[in-house]
Amino acid sequence: IESLNQSHMRADASGDEYYNLLSALQKSIRGSDADAAIHYLARLIKSGNLTAIIRRISVIVAEDVGLAHPNALTVVNSGIELALKVGLPEASLILSELVIYLATLPKSNSAYLAISNAIKDLENKNIGDVPNHLKDSHY
Repeated sequence: IESLNQSHMRADASGDEYYNLLSALQKSIRGSDADAAIHYLARLIKSGNLTAIIRRISVIVAEDVGLAHPNALTVVNSGIELALKVGLPEASLILSELVIYLATLPKSNSAYLAISNAIKDLENKNIGDVPNHLKDSHY
C-alpha cells in the first residue's frame, strides 16, 4: 500500500503522470473546482518544477478565463513574479491563491477559439491579399 501511495504522489517531470497532473490542474480550474485544482497543484509542487507550474497557470489565465475577466492577466502575472521571487516552498501559498482565484472566476475561451480558427484558416485556405481599404496608404 505504501508503494502504491508513493507512486501516486510522484510527479516525474519527464513522465506521463506529470503531464496528466498539469492537465488535471487546468481542467479542474476550467471546471471551477477549486478543491480539485488545489489537490493537483499540491502534487505538482511536490515535483519541485516551479517553472512548469507557472507556465501552465499562465496558459490557463489566457486560455480559460480570457476575456471573461481581462484583469486576471495582470493579477496572475503579479502573483507569478512574486512566486518566482520567493521560490519554493514559500511560493506554494502564492500559487494556491492564484489557483483558487482562477477557479472561482467566470470563464471565456473566446480569444483561444478566435486565434485557433484564424490559424486553421491560414493552414487550410488561400486567404488572399489585404483588402485595399485596410492597407496603409502612406506608401
